Amino acid sequence: MAYNIDILGFNPELTHTTAQFAVGTRVQGDASAEYVYVVAGEALTYKKFVSVNSSHSAAHLTKALADAGNRIGAVAPSGGIASGSYGWVLINGPFHGYFKNGCLPSVPLYTSATAGALDDTSATQTRIYGVRCTDTATASNVARTAIFCNPTT
Repeated sequence: MAYNIDILGFNPELTHTTAQFAVGTRVQGDASAEYVYVVAGEALTYKKFVSVNSSHSAAHLTKALADAGNRIGAVAPSGGIASGSYGWVLINGPFHGYFKNGCLPSVPLYTSATAGALDDTSATQTRIYGVRCTDTATASNVARTAIFCNPTT
């Protein structure tokens, strides 16, 4: 896959044990994708949703993190990002993300009891705006096609 290189060395698949870019650096990729460079506050799983705080530390998205008003993204590197390592998180554009079983396309989405997964059931969860699942999730924690557009709570 080719990328629109805004900065030398940008590759959303790479992770680093030491920072190669300033955390918070944003880069445009293909198909309107936009990424931000983060440090992993915990081991981050590929395609899971994350919360990125003002220090650009990322953790799997939970209701508490969504309620804190942090930026929302999805883990870009296919190997995930090890705790304390650095990598890219998708914040805009098309991607495959984790949704709970039966999550329908084009309906409101919410945090879930499973960190890093969204659901279309709102019971005691926080609504996430700017994320749309484009096909039906037929099993829990299976990646489905989605669109990100500056997701917020």
